[in-house]
Amino acid sequence: MFDMLLLIIIHDITFTGVGDIMLGNAHNGVLPDKRIFLFENCKKFFRDIDIVFGNLEGPITDYNIPEKDEDKKNRYAFRMPERLGKQLKDAGFNVLSIVNNHIFDFGLKGYNDTKRILDSLGIKYASCDDIARFKINGKKICLTGFSFSNKKSFLNLEVSLNEIKLLSDSFDIVIVSIHGGKEGKDAIRTKNDMEYFLGEKRGNLVQFSHLAIENGADLVIIHGPHVPRGLEIYKNRLIAYSLGNFCTYGGIDVSGISGLAPLLIVRLKDDGEFISGRVISFKQEYLKPPYLDKDNGALNLIKKLSLEDFPSTSPFFEGDSFLKREENGNR
Repeated sequence: MFDMLLLIIIHDITFTGVGDIMLGNAHNGVLPDKRIFLFENCKKFFRDIDIVFGNLEGPITDYNIPEKDEDKKNRYAFRMPERLGKQLKDAGFNVLSIVNNHIFDFGLKGYNDTKRILDSLGIKYASCDDIARFKINGKKICLTGFSFSNKKSFLNLEVSLNEIKLLSDSFDIVIVSIHGGKEGKDAIRTKNDMEYFLGEKRGNLVQFSHLAIENGADLVIIHGPHVPRGLEIYKNRLIAYSLGNFCTYGGIDVSGISGLAPLLIVRLKDDGEFISGRVISFKQEYLKPPYLDKDNGALNLIKKLSLEDFPSTSPFFEGDSFLKREENGNR
């Protein structure tokens, strides 16, 4: 008789994530030429990836009556024209977060227009009312989003963590997107403290990320500081503390480190455990699409900050790749 061989095939889950996306700002008339495809230089990195994610930093709408009082200092209103929405689909994005502090810049009308446009393009989204659902290699995966300024506020720990726990009971992998943290060039460091910006609470990102994982999250992706931050591996799950700006044409400061635009590629086991990752370095300049950075500015900054802010829990970097450290701190 022949021995029977039981072959167990484990299918990895691949995830690509970028930070803030703004396809120009129709409200102030700063828009790319119709001939420009903003994602031309990066679309190849979105191919053959299960989940391609970004944070949509404002509504897609042709409605132009802002709800914000722009006469107040440091109050900005963002909106992207509906004609540019297709660029997201053509790039390869299949899920976006619209849980942030700009999605209601043009009120409920702008918010609903955004959902309508994304629905028409077949792009899933995490919103104040929705989670994104996937079935990949037979595994149920969801992506949910939180911010600091709306009904999906992660400042409400009890409600937010309860949602994550309930999702983990129903899905094999839970991905959590967080919009929070201090903003600006002096916001690159990550500390286990409450962060503030313009007198507003922006959350303790370390505390919430750790609690999210303890309650069932498998991957935590953060955006909001507008600069890259470090990476941490906590309980075999990856946390990206800020992916900065990625494609913010004409609407957000992209000078200096604010123009460093990481593209994160992650491989997960089919139970959500981190396997490996890469940081591909892009760069932005004013009124230019993101382009590959031969100096690897985003990678070098993320590596430096990971080691400084998370000396015992940062990944092990080798080239543009990173892995989980072994128990002795080395590979």
